[in-house]
Amino acid sequence: MPATTSVDLTKTLKDAAYVTVGLGVLAVQQAQVRRRELTKQVESQLSGTTEHLQKVARQVEERVSPLFDQIEVALPGAARDLVKQARTAARDVPLLGRSSRGSARTAA
Repeated sequence: MPATTSVDLTKTLKDAAYVTVGLGVLAVQQAQVRRRELTKQVESQLSGTTEHLQKVARQVEERVSPLFDQIEVALPGAARDLVKQARTAARDVPLLGRSSRGSARTAA
C-alpha cells in the first residue's frame, strides 16, 4: 500500500505543477492582451492631445504674428533681419510632430 500512496502523491504533485504552469501561461497571455489594450488607449489619447496642442499653437501663432509684424517694422534694419531669422527658425522647429508646413508626422 505505501507504494500506491507514493505513486498517487507523485501524480498529484505533477498535476499540480502542470496546473500551475498552465495558469501562469494564461496570466501572461492576459497581461499581454491588457498591455495591448492600454497601449491603444494611450496612443489614442496622445494623438488627441497632440492635435489639440497643434491647434492651440496655430491659434497662438495667428494672434502673435501681427504683433511681431508691427515690431519688425519698427526695428532698424539689422535688428529686423535678426527677428525675421528667429521667426523663421521658430517656425521650422517641430512642435509635437508639426513641421513648418503644418503637416503631422506619422508614428511608427
